[in-house]
Order: sequence, then C-alpha cells, then structure tokens
Amino acid sequence: AVDALVARVEGATVAETQRAEKSVRMALNNIKSKGVMLKLDQQFERFLANAELQQLRFNGVSEAQAEMVWAVAVLFGLDTTLPVPPDTSIVIVKTSRSALPATRFGESRA
Repeated sequence: AVDALVARVEGATVAETQRAEKSVRMALNNIKSKGVMLKLDQQFERFLANAELQQLRFNGVSEAQAEMVWAVAVLFGLDTTLPVPPDTSIVIVKTSRSALPATRFGESRA
C-alpha cells in the first residue's frame, strides 16, 4: 500500500521518493505517528481543495514532525521549505503537480 503512495510522486527525485517512503513506512508502524500522518493527510486534502490558499505554514515543529510533514507533502506533490535552526516552521506550497494521491495510507479512493 505504501508503494502505491510513493509511486504517485511525480517530479520528485529518486532520493526524495526513497526518503519519503522510508519516513512513511516508519510512521505507519508507530501508532502515535500514524495518527499524525492521517491528520496531515486530511489537512492536505482540505488545503488542496481550497483554491484561495497557496501555502500552509506549520510553526514550532520538531525535526521529527518536520520529517512527517515533508513526507506527506511529497505524496501530494507539494513543495516544502524545511526549518533551519533556530527557525522551527515549515511551509508547504502548492505546485503544478499537486494532487490527491489515488491511494492514501493503504485505502483506495472511490
């Protein structure tokens, strides 16, 4: 199921895709992280549906949280700016390849 998610990524480099796949696999094997990933999935779906929003900011994120946000963003074809200490915010930006994945976290879309 995760392979289908990662295969959806267009325009991402092989290294980005592999890193996103690793992050997603690790997160989905942890109950707490899986819950965060599912919430991000829903939040990015709403973000893509809102034509007025072009970027989404997450403030005060830890390195682990930034990695999860980045991994889900890659699956949606979104660009990210990762935090550089001392900044702890990550910005997600829509791109021309941004779209809902056909499969998300093991569940097919109807």
